[in-house]
Amino acid sequence: MGNLAAWAMGLSILLAALPAQGSAVPRPTPVQAATDSAAVATARQDWRRQVQATGANSGQALNARFLIVHALIQDGRHIEAETEARAIEAAVRPMAGPKALATLQIQGWIGEILMNQGRLAEAEAYALPVYRSALASYGANTEVTDRPRMTLAGIFGVQDRDAEAAPLAQASFDYYRHHGQPDKAAEIAGSLAIIYRNLDQEEAATQVLILAPRGGPQQLRNVFDASDDPVVRQQTARGLVEASQPGSQDREGAERRLVLALTPLAQVGDRAAYDEALTLARRLLANETMQGDPVAIARLENGVAQLVSRNPSEDAKAAGYVEAAALGQSALARMRTARGDDDPQTVSLRMSAAIYTAQLAMLPGHADLVPAALVELEWSQAYATSHPGVVSKEDAGSMAIVQAGLRVHLGDEGGAYRSVAVASGWFQSVAEARARTSGNRNYMSEWSDLTRSQVRRAWDYAETLIPSSAEPEETGRAEDVPDASGPVG
Repeated sequence: MGNLAAWAMGLSILLAALPAQGSAVPRPTPVQAATDSAAVATARQDWRRQVQATGANSGQALNARFLIVHALIQDGRHIEAETEARAIEAAVRPMAGPKALATLQIQGWIGEILMNQGRLAEAEAYALPVYRSALASYGANTEVTDRPRMTLAGIFGVQDRDAEAAPLAQASFDYYRHHGQPDKAAEIAGSLAIIYRNLDQEEAATQVLILAPRGGPQQLRNVFDASDDPVVRQQTARGLVEASQPGSQDREGAERRLVLALTPLAQVGDRAAYDEALTLARRLLANETMQGDPVAIARLENGVAQLVSRNPSEDAKAAGYVEAAALGQSALARMRTARGDDDPQTVSLRMSAAIYTAQLAMLPGHADLVPAALVELEWSQAYATSHPGVVSKEDAGSMAIVQAGLRVHLGDEGGAYRSVAVASGWFQSVAEARARTSGNRNYMSEWSDLTRSQVRRAWDYAETLIPSSAEPEETGRAEDVPDASGPVG
Protein backbone atom coordinates (compact mmCIF):
# COMPACT_ATOMS: atom_id res chain seq x y z
CA MET A 1 0.00 0.00 0.00
CA GLY A 2 2.76 2.45 -0.80
CA ASN A 3 5.88 3.57 1.00
CA LEU A 4 4.50 3.71 4.53
CA ALA A 5 7.81 4.53 6.22
CA ALA A 6 8.44 7.45 3.87
CA TRP A 7 4.93 8.78 4.49
CA ALA A 8 5.31 8.63 8.27
CA MET A 9 8.71 10.30 8.22
CA GLY A 10 7.46 13.03 5.89
CA LEU A 11 4.51 13.83 8.13
CA SER A 12 6.74 13.89 11.22
CA ILE A 13 9.13 16.38 9.65
CA LEU A 14 6.33 18.61 8.43
CA LEU A 15 4.57 18.68 11.78
CA ALA A 16 7.65 18.93 13.97
CA ALA A 17 7.79 22.71 13.63
CA LEU A 18 4.09 23.25 14.34
CA PRO A 19 2.95 24.69 17.68
CA ALA A 20 2.69 22.10 20.46
CA GLN A 21 -0.86 20.92 20.96
CA GLY A 22 -0.57 19.83 24.57
CA SER A 23 -1.42 16.46 26.04
CA ALA A 24 -4.96 16.35 24.81
CA VAL A 25 -7.08 13.34 25.64
CA PRO A 26 -7.23 11.03 22.62
CA ARG A 27 -10.33 11.33 20.47
CA PRO A 28 -12.57 8.30 20.86
CA THR A 29 -11.96 5.62 18.30
CA PRO A 30 -15.01 4.42 16.36
CA VAL A 31 -16.99 1.42 17.47
CA GLN A 32 -15.10 -1.60 16.25
CA ALA A 33 -17.04 -3.62 13.67
CA ALA A 34 -14.82 -6.66 14.06
CA THR A 35 -12.34 -8.13 16.47
CA ASP A 36 -9.00 -6.41 16.06
CA SER A 37 -6.20 -8.37 14.52
CA ALA A 38 -2.84 -8.29 16.27
CA ALA A 39 -1.63 -5.57 13.88
CA VAL A 40 -4.63 -3.33 14.54
CA ALA A 41 -4.49 -3.88 18.29
CA THR A 42 -0.78 -3.03 18.38
CA ALA A 43 -1.31 0.09 16.27
CA ARG A 44 -4.09 1.31 18.57
CA GLN A 45 -1.94 0.71 21.64
CA ASP A 46 1.02 2.61 20.13
CA TRP A 47 -1.24 5.51 19.16
CA ARG A 48 -2.68 5.84 22.69
CA ARG A 49 0.85 5.77 24.12
CA GLN A 50 1.92 8.59 21.77
CA VAL A 51 -1.16 10.65 22.60
CA GLN A 52 -0.40 10.44 26.30
CA ALA A 53 3.24 11.31 25.75
CA THR A 54 3.08 14.04 23.09
CA GLY A 55 -0.56 15.09 22.56
CA ALA A 56 -3.26 13.93 20.17
CA ASN A 57 -2.21 16.23 17.35
CA SER A 58 1.54 15.83 17.58
CA GLY A 59 3.39 14.49 14.57
CA GLN A 60 4.24 11.31 16.46
CA ALA A 61 0.62 10.66 17.44
CA LEU A 62 -0.71 11.36 13.97
CA ASN A 63 1.87 9.04 12.45
CA ALA A 64 0.89 6.35 14.95
CA ARG A 65 -2.76 6.87 14.10
CA PHE A 66 -1.97 6.41 10.44
CA LEU A 67 -0.58 2.98 11.28
CA ILE A 68 -4.09 2.14 12.53
CA VAL A 69 -5.43 3.19 9.12
CA HIS A 70 -2.93 1.01 7.34
CA ALA A 71 -3.63 -2.02 9.53
CA LEU A 72 -7.40 -1.65 9.08
CA ILE A 73 -6.97 -1.47 5.30
CA GLN A 74 -4.88 -4.63 5.37
CA ASP A 75 -7.74 -6.33 7.22
CA GLY A 76 -10.30 -5.09 4.69
CA ARG A 77 -12.04 -2.84 7.25
CA HIS A 78 -12.31 0.16 4.96
CA ILE A 79 -15.17 1.97 6.69
CA GLU A 80 -13.23 2.11 9.96
CA ALA A 81 -10.07 3.06 8.08
CA GLU A 82 -11.95 5.95 6.49
CA THR A 83 -13.09 7.23 9.89
CA GLU A 84 -9.53 7.19 11.23
CA ALA A 85 -8.10 8.77 8.07
CA ARG A 86 -10.65 11.59 8.10
CA ALA A 87 -9.80 12.27 11.74
CA ILE A 88 -6.13 12.63 10.75
CA GLU A 89 -7.06 14.92 7.84
CA ALA A 90 -9.17 17.08 10.16
CA ALA A 91 -6.13 17.58 12.40
CA VAL A 92 -3.48 17.99 9.69
CA ARG A 93 -5.26 20.34 7.30
CA PRO A 94 -5.69 23.34 9.64
CA MET A 95 -2.15 22.96 10.99
CA ALA A 96 -0.22 22.33 7.77
CA GLY A 97 -2.49 24.00 5.20
CA PRO A 98 -4.69 22.67 2.38
CA LYS A 99 -1.84 22.26 -0.12
CA ALA A 100 0.78 20.88 2.25
CA LEU A 101 2.38 17.55 1.49
CA ALA A 102 0.97 15.94 4.65
CA THR A 103 -2.59 17.13 3.87
CA LEU A 104 -2.51 15.86 0.30
CA GLN A 105 -0.99 12.55 1.38
CA ILE A 106 -3.75 11.67 3.83
CA GLN A 107 -6.35 12.89 1.34
CA GLY A 108 -4.83 10.58 -1.24
CA TRP A 109 -5.39 7.67 1.12
CA ILE A 110 -8.99 8.72 1.77
CA GLY A 111 -9.72 8.71 -1.97
CA GLU A 112 -8.27 5.20 -2.30
CA ILE A 113 -10.29 3.98 0.70
CA LEU A 114 -13.50 5.33 -0.88
CA MET A 115 -12.68 3.49 -4.09
CA ASN A 116 -12.03 0.27 -2.17
CA GLN A 117 -15.53 0.56 -0.71
CA GLY A 118 -16.99 0.74 -4.23
CA ARG A 119 -18.11 4.36 -3.75
CA LEU A 120 -16.74 5.24 -7.18
CA ALA A 121 -18.54 8.51 -7.89
CA GLU A 122 -17.68 9.85 -4.44
CA ALA A 123 -14.08 8.64 -4.75
CA GLU A 124 -13.67 10.33 -8.14
CA ALA A 125 -15.09 13.62 -6.90
CA TYR A 126 -12.78 13.49 -3.87
CA ALA A 127 -9.58 12.30 -5.59
CA LEU A 128 -9.66 14.54 -8.66
CA PRO A 129 -8.96 17.88 -6.89
CA VAL A 130 -6.38 16.16 -4.67
CA TYR A 131 -4.60 14.86 -7.78
CA ARG A 132 -4.67 18.24 -9.51
CA SER A 133 -3.36 20.03 -6.44
CA ALA A 134 -0.59 17.48 -5.88
CA LEU A 135 0.39 17.57 -9.55
CA ALA A 136 0.57 21.36 -9.56
CA SER A 137 2.51 21.61 -6.30
CA TYR A 138 4.78 18.55 -6.37
CA GLY A 139 4.89 17.31 -9.97
CA ALA A 140 4.05 14.01 -11.64
CA ASN A 141 6.88 11.91 -10.23
CA THR A 142 6.06 11.91 -6.53
CA GLU A 143 4.19 9.50 -4.28
CA VAL A 144 1.77 12.21 -3.17
CA THR A 145 0.65 12.65 -6.79
CA ASP A 146 0.70 8.99 -7.68
CA ARG A 147 -1.81 7.77 -5.09
CA PRO A 148 -4.79 9.87 -6.26
CA ARG A 149 -3.66 9.33 -9.85
CA MET A 150 -3.87 5.56 -9.44
CA THR A 151 -7.20 5.89 -7.64
CA LEU A 152 -8.61 7.76 -10.63
CA ALA A 153 -7.06 5.29 -13.08
CA GLY A 154 -8.64 2.42 -11.13
CA ILE A 155 -12.06 4.09 -11.12
CA PHE A 156 -11.92 4.84 -14.85
CA GLY A 157 -10.71 1.31 -15.59
CA VAL A 158 -13.57 -0.30 -13.67
CA GLN A 159 -16.02 1.94 -15.53
CA ASP A 160 -14.49 1.11 -18.94
CA ARG A 161 -13.43 4.74 -19.37
CA ASP A 162 -10.24 3.54 -21.00
CA ALA A 163 -9.31 6.78 -22.77
CA GLU A 164 -9.27 8.55 -19.39
CA ALA A 165 -7.55 5.70 -17.56
CA ALA A 166 -4.69 5.21 -20.04
CA PRO A 167 -2.64 8.40 -19.52
CA LEU A 168 -2.97 8.18 -15.74
CA ALA A 169 -1.96 4.52 -15.53
CA GLN A 170 0.87 5.13 -18.01
CA ALA A 171 2.21 7.99 -15.89
CA SER A 172 2.19 5.76 -12.81
CA PHE A 173 3.80 2.88 -14.72
CA ASP A 174 6.62 5.19 -15.83
CA TYR A 175 6.99 6.58 -12.32
CA TYR A 176 7.34 3.12 -10.78
CA ARG A 177 9.88 1.97 -13.36
CA HIS A 178 12.04 5.06 -13.00
CA HIS A 179 11.87 5.37 -9.21
CA GLY A 180 12.82 1.91 -8.04
CA GLN A 181 9.39 0.28 -7.66
CA PRO A 182 9.55 -2.60 -10.17
CA ASP A 183 7.00 -4.71 -8.32
CA LYS A 184 4.36 -2.00 -8.61
CA ALA A 185 5.22 -1.47 -12.29
CA ALA A 186 4.75 -5.19 -12.89
CA GLU A 187 1.45 -5.19 -10.99
CA ILE A 188 -0.20 -2.68 -13.32
CA ALA A 189 1.47 -3.66 -16.61
CA GLY A 190 -1.14 -6.26 -17.55
CA SER A 191 -4.07 -3.96 -16.77
CA LEU A 192 -2.47 -1.08 -18.68
CA ALA A 193 -1.89 -3.35 -21.69
CA ILE A 194 -5.55 -4.39 -21.64
CA ILE A 195 -6.60 -0.73 -21.55
CA TYR A 196 -4.47 -0.03 -24.62
CA ARG A 197 -5.92 -3.04 -26.43
CA ASN A 198 -9.43 -1.82 -25.65
CA LEU A 199 -8.40 1.42 -27.36
CA ASP A 200 -7.01 -0.52 -30.36
CA GLN A 201 -3.49 0.62 -29.48
CA GLU A 202 -1.76 -2.74 -29.89
CA GLU A 203 1.75 -1.28 -30.21
CA ALA A 204 1.39 0.63 -26.93
CA ALA A 205 0.12 -2.53 -25.20
CA THR A 206 3.08 -4.54 -26.46
CA GLN A 207 5.54 -1.85 -25.40
CA VAL A 208 4.18 -1.82 -21.85
CA LEU A 209 4.57 -5.57 -21.53
CA ILE A 210 8.10 -5.44 -22.96
CA LEU A 211 9.12 -2.75 -20.46
CA ALA A 212 7.41 -4.39 -17.48
CA PRO A 213 9.76 -5.89 -14.88
CA ARG A 214 9.85 -9.66 -15.09
CA GLY A 215 9.75 -12.52 -12.65
CA GLY A 216 7.42 -14.73 -10.61
CA PRO A 217 3.64 -14.80 -10.92
CA GLN A 218 3.60 -11.33 -12.41
CA GLN A 219 5.77 -12.58 -15.26
CA LEU A 220 3.16 -15.26 -15.97
CA ARG A 221 0.39 -12.67 -15.89
CA ASN A 222 2.31 -10.48 -18.35
CA VAL A 223 2.88 -13.43 -20.69
CA PHE A 224 -0.82 -14.33 -20.47
CA ASP A 225 -1.93 -10.78 -21.22
CA ALA A 226 0.55 -10.41 -24.11
CA SER A 227 -0.33 -13.65 -25.91
CA ASP A 228 -3.14 -14.50 -28.32
CA ASP A 229 -2.11 -18.17 -28.41
CA PRO A 230 -4.71 -20.22 -26.47
CA VAL A 231 -2.12 -22.89 -25.64
CA VAL A 232 0.33 -20.35 -24.19
CA ARG A 233 -2.48 -18.65 -22.28
CA GLN A 234 -3.68 -21.99 -20.89
CA GLN A 235 -0.17 -22.97 -19.76
CA THR A 236 0.51 -19.63 -18.04
CA ALA A 237 -2.93 -19.62 -16.38
CA ARG A 238 -2.32 -23.12 -15.00
CA GLY A 239 1.06 -21.94 -13.72
CA LEU A 240 -0.68 -19.09 -11.89
CA VAL A 241 -3.21 -21.49 -10.37
CA GLU A 242 -0.40 -23.73 -9.11
CA ALA A 243 1.49 -20.74 -7.66
CA SER A 244 -1.50 -19.42 -5.66
CA GLN A 245 -3.08 -20.48 -2.38
CA PRO A 246 -6.59 -22.00 -2.46
CA GLY A 247 -9.20 -19.47 -1.44
CA SER A 248 -6.94 -16.46 -2.04
CA GLN A 249 -7.63 -13.55 -4.37
CA ASP A 250 -4.62 -14.63 -6.43
CA ARG A 251 -6.19 -18.08 -6.92
CA GLU A 252 -9.49 -16.53 -7.98
CA GLY A 253 -7.73 -14.27 -10.47
CA ALA A 254 -5.74 -17.21 -11.83
CA GLU A 255 -8.89 -19.29 -12.27
CA ARG A 256 -10.59 -16.44 -14.10
CA ARG A 257 -7.64 -16.29 -16.49
CA LEU A 258 -7.86 -20.05 -16.96
CA VAL A 259 -11.53 -19.75 -17.93
CA LEU A 260 -10.56 -17.09 -20.48
CA ALA A 261 -7.84 -19.36 -21.86
CA LEU A 262 -10.10 -22.40 -22.08
CA THR A 263 -13.09 -20.63 -23.66
CA PRO A 264 -11.67 -20.36 -27.23
CA LEU A 265 -10.78 -24.05 -27.13
CA ALA A 266 -14.26 -24.88 -25.84
CA GLN A 267 -15.84 -22.86 -28.65
CA VAL A 268 -14.14 -24.95 -31.33
CA GLY A 269 -15.44 -28.19 -29.86
CA ASP A 270 -12.85 -29.21 -27.27
CA ARG A 271 -15.17 -31.02 -24.84
CA ALA A 272 -12.61 -31.33 -22.04
CA ALA A 273 -11.79 -27.62 -22.24
CA TYR A 274 -15.50 -26.80 -22.25
CA ASP A 275 -16.28 -28.93 -19.19
CA GLU A 276 -13.35 -27.52 -17.22
CA ALA A 277 -14.13 -23.91 -18.17
CA LEU A 278 -17.81 -24.27 -17.29
CA THR A 279 -17.08 -25.96 -13.95
CA LEU A 280 -14.64 -23.18 -13.01
CA ALA A 281 -16.98 -20.42 -14.19
CA ARG A 282 -19.93 -21.83 -12.21
CA ARG A 283 -17.80 -22.09 -9.08
CA LEU A 284 -16.52 -18.53 -9.46
CA LEU A 285 -20.10 -17.33 -9.95
CA ALA A 286 -21.28 -19.18 -6.83
CA ASN A 287 -18.44 -17.68 -4.77
CA GLU A 288 -19.11 -14.17 -6.09
CA THR A 289 -22.84 -14.53 -5.42
CA MET A 290 -22.06 -15.12 -1.75
CA GLN A 291 -19.91 -11.95 -1.73
CA GLY A 292 -22.83 -9.94 -3.12
CA ASP A 293 -21.08 -7.56 -5.56
CA PRO A 294 -23.73 -7.06 -8.31
CA VAL A 295 -21.25 -5.89 -10.96
CA ALA A 296 -18.93 -8.87 -10.43
CA ILE A 297 -21.91 -11.25 -10.34
CA ALA A 298 -23.27 -9.82 -13.59
CA ARG A 299 -19.93 -10.26 -15.35
CA LEU A 300 -19.66 -13.88 -14.24
CA GLU A 301 -23.28 -14.60 -15.18
CA ASN A 302 -22.46 -13.37 -18.66
CA GLY A 303 -19.33 -15.53 -18.69
CA VAL A 304 -21.33 -18.65 -17.87
CA ALA A 305 -23.95 -17.64 -20.45
CA GLN A 306 -21.22 -17.36 -23.09
CA LEU A 307 -20.12 -20.89 -22.38
CA VAL A 308 -23.50 -22.61 -22.17
CA SER A 309 -24.67 -20.84 -25.33
CA ARG A 310 -21.89 -22.66 -27.21
CA ASN A 311 -22.23 -26.13 -25.72
CA PRO A 312 -20.40 -28.51 -28.08
CA SER A 313 -22.92 -31.28 -27.38
CA GLU A 314 -25.82 -31.20 -29.85
CA ASP A 315 -28.08 -32.86 -27.27
CA ALA A 316 -27.48 -30.06 -24.77
CA LYS A 317 -27.68 -27.05 -27.12
CA ALA A 318 -31.36 -26.31 -26.50
CA ALA A 319 -30.95 -26.37 -22.71
CA GLY A 320 -27.83 -24.23 -23.09
CA TYR A 321 -29.72 -21.58 -25.06
CA VAL A 322 -32.48 -21.50 -22.43
CA GLU A 323 -29.98 -21.04 -19.59
CA ALA A 324 -27.92 -18.49 -21.52
CA ALA A 325 -30.98 -16.36 -22.23
CA ALA A 326 -31.99 -16.40 -18.56
CA LEU A 327 -28.47 -15.60 -17.35
CA GLY A 328 -28.11 -12.83 -19.93
CA GLN A 329 -31.28 -11.11 -18.72
CA SER A 330 -30.25 -11.54 -15.08
CA ALA A 331 -26.81 -10.05 -15.74
CA LEU A 332 -28.34 -7.13 -17.62
CA ALA A 333 -30.84 -6.41 -14.84
CA ARG A 334 -28.09 -6.45 -12.19
CA MET A 335 -25.83 -4.12 -14.17
CA ARG A 336 -28.67 -1.74 -14.97
CA THR A 337 -29.51 -1.47 -11.29
CA ALA A 338 -25.86 -1.00 -10.31
CA ARG A 339 -24.64 1.26 -13.12
CA GLY A 340 -27.64 2.60 -15.07
CA ASP A 341 -28.70 2.21 -18.71
CA ASP A 342 -25.92 4.30 -20.26
CA ASP A 343 -22.93 2.68 -18.58
CA PRO A 344 -20.66 0.92 -21.10
CA GLN A 345 -20.88 -2.34 -19.16
CA THR A 346 -24.68 -2.19 -19.24
CA VAL A 347 -24.60 -1.55 -22.98
CA SER A 348 -22.26 -4.51 -23.49
CA LEU A 349 -24.45 -6.85 -21.44
CA ARG A 350 -27.55 -5.63 -23.27
CA MET A 351 -25.96 -6.64 -26.57
CA SER A 352 -24.91 -10.02 -25.19
CA ALA A 353 -28.42 -10.63 -23.82
CA ALA A 354 -29.84 -9.82 -27.27
CA ILE A 355 -27.63 -12.51 -28.84
CA TYR A 356 -28.64 -15.12 -26.26
CA THR A 357 -32.33 -14.31 -26.71
CA ALA A 358 -31.94 -14.49 -30.50
CA GLN A 359 -30.34 -17.92 -30.27
CA LEU A 360 -33.24 -19.16 -28.16
CA ALA A 361 -35.81 -17.47 -30.40
CA MET A 362 -34.72 -19.55 -33.39
CA LEU A 363 -35.41 -22.83 -31.57
CA PRO A 364 -38.74 -24.57 -32.19
CA GLY A 365 -41.34 -23.39 -29.72
CA HIS A 366 -39.75 -20.00 -29.03
CA ALA A 367 -40.86 -18.00 -32.06
CA ASP A 368 -42.64 -15.54 -29.77
CA LEU A 369 -39.20 -14.20 -28.77
CA VAL A 370 -38.17 -13.28 -32.33
CA PRO A 371 -39.69 -9.76 -32.50
CA ALA A 372 -38.23 -8.70 -29.15
CA ALA A 373 -34.81 -10.14 -30.00
CA LEU A 374 -34.83 -8.36 -33.36
CA VAL A 375 -35.69 -5.04 -31.70
CA GLU A 376 -32.75 -5.43 -29.31
CA LEU A 377 -30.35 -6.33 -32.12
CA GLU A 378 -31.51 -3.38 -34.20
CA TRP A 379 -30.90 -1.14 -31.18
CA SER A 380 -27.43 -2.69 -30.85
CA GLN A 381 -26.62 -1.99 -34.50
CA ALA A 382 -27.82 1.59 -34.16
CA TYR A 383 -25.70 2.06 -31.04
CA ALA A 384 -22.61 0.61 -32.74
CA THR A 385 -23.11 2.93 -35.72
CA SER A 386 -23.69 6.06 -33.64
CA HIS A 387 -20.86 5.34 -31.16
CA PRO A 388 -17.86 4.55 -33.37
CA GLY A 389 -15.07 2.86 -31.46
CA VAL A 390 -17.24 1.89 -28.48
CA VAL A 391 -18.43 -1.40 -29.97
CA SER A 392 -15.84 -3.46 -31.85
CA LYS A 393 -16.51 -3.88 -35.55
CA GLU A 394 -16.22 -7.63 -35.12
CA ASP A 395 -19.00 -7.63 -32.51
CA ALA A 396 -21.14 -5.33 -34.65
CA GLY A 397 -20.68 -7.65 -37.62
CA SER A 398 -21.56 -10.70 -35.55
CA MET A 399 -24.77 -9.03 -34.37
CA ALA A 400 -25.68 -8.20 -37.98
CA ILE A 401 -25.27 -11.87 -38.91
CA VAL A 402 -27.63 -12.86 -36.09
CA GLN A 403 -30.06 -10.20 -37.34
CA ALA A 404 -29.98 -11.85 -40.74
CA GLY A 405 -30.85 -15.20 -39.17
CA LEU A 406 -33.84 -13.72 -37.33
CA ARG A 407 -35.10 -12.01 -40.46
CA VAL A 408 -34.88 -15.29 -42.36
CA HIS A 409 -36.89 -16.82 -39.50
CA LEU A 410 -39.56 -14.17 -40.12
CA GLY A 411 -39.50 -14.71 -43.88
CA ASP A 412 -38.02 -11.26 -44.48
CA GLU A 413 -35.61 -12.24 -47.22
CA GLY A 414 -34.77 -8.69 -48.27
CA GLY A 415 -34.07 -7.67 -44.68
CA ALA A 416 -31.87 -10.71 -44.20
CA TYR A 417 -29.84 -9.81 -47.28
CA ARG A 418 -29.32 -6.25 -46.11
CA SER A 419 -28.20 -7.45 -42.67
CA VAL A 420 -25.61 -9.69 -44.33
CA ALA A 421 -24.45 -6.70 -46.39
CA VAL A 422 -23.99 -4.66 -43.22
CA ALA A 423 -22.13 -7.57 -41.57
CA SER A 424 -19.85 -7.82 -44.60
CA GLY A 425 -19.07 -4.11 -44.28
CA TRP A 426 -18.12 -4.43 -40.64
CA PHE A 427 -15.98 -7.51 -41.23
CA GLN A 428 -14.21 -5.95 -44.19
CA SER A 429 -12.89 -3.26 -41.83
CA VAL A 430 -11.87 -5.91 -39.28
CA ALA A 431 -10.16 -8.08 -41.88
CA GLU A 432 -8.17 -5.24 -43.39
CA ALA A 433 -7.07 -3.89 -40.01
CA ARG A 434 -6.04 -7.30 -38.66
CA ALA A 435 -4.14 -8.17 -41.83
CA ARG A 436 -2.18 -4.90 -41.56
CA THR A 437 -1.37 -4.92 -37.85
CA SER A 438 -1.10 -8.54 -36.80
CA GLY A 439 -0.63 -10.57 -39.95
CA ASN A 440 -3.73 -12.63 -39.17
CA ARG A 441 -4.81 -13.57 -42.68
CA ASN A 442 -7.66 -15.74 -41.40
CA TYR A 443 -9.81 -12.63 -41.09
CA MET A 444 -9.40 -11.90 -44.80
CA SER A 445 -10.52 -15.44 -45.62
CA GLU A 446 -13.53 -15.19 -43.30
CA TRP A 447 -14.55 -11.84 -44.76
CA SER A 448 -14.26 -13.28 -48.27
CA ASP A 449 -16.52 -16.17 -47.28
CA LEU A 450 -19.04 -13.73 -45.85
CA THR A 451 -18.99 -11.63 -49.01
CA ARG A 452 -19.60 -14.75 -51.14
CA SER A 453 -22.53 -15.59 -48.87
CA GLN A 454 -23.84 -12.08 -49.40
CA VAL A 455 -23.65 -12.50 -53.17
CA ARG A 456 -25.43 -15.86 -53.01
CA ARG A 457 -28.22 -14.30 -50.98
CA ALA A 458 -28.50 -11.48 -53.48
CA TRP A 459 -29.16 -13.98 -56.27
CA ASP A 460 -31.52 -16.07 -54.11
CA TYR A 461 -33.54 -13.03 -53.12
CA ALA A 462 -33.38 -11.18 -56.44
CA GLU A 463 -37.10 -11.63 -57.06
CA THR A 464 -38.09 -10.26 -53.66
CA LEU A 465 -35.69 -7.29 -53.51
CA ILE A 466 -37.14 -4.03 -54.78
CA PRO A 467 -34.44 -1.40 -55.47
CA SER A 468 -36.53 1.50 -54.23
CA SER A 469 -37.18 -0.18 -50.89
CA ALA A 470 -33.65 -1.42 -50.30
CA GLU A 471 -32.61 1.38 -47.94
CA PRO A 472 -30.59 0.26 -44.88
CA GLU A 473 -32.98 -0.39 -42.02
CA GLU A 474 -30.49 0.39 -39.26
CA THR A 475 -30.97 3.75 -37.59
CA GLY A 476 -28.33 6.45 -37.75
CA ARG A 477 -26.92 8.46 -40.64
CA ALA A 478 -26.46 6.61 -43.93
CA GLU A 479 -22.84 7.67 -44.12
CA ASP A 480 -22.17 6.05 -40.74
CA VAL A 481 -23.21 2.56 -41.90
CA PRO A 482 -20.20 0.59 -43.17
CA ASP A 483 -20.19 -0.15 -46.89
CA ALA A 484 -19.47 -3.65 -48.18
CA SER A 485 -17.47 -4.07 -51.34
CA GLY A 486 -19.96 -6.69 -52.50
CA PRO A 487 -23.44 -5.88 -53.86
CA VAL A 488 -25.82 -4.10 -51.56
CA GLY A 489 -29.57 -3.96 -51.57
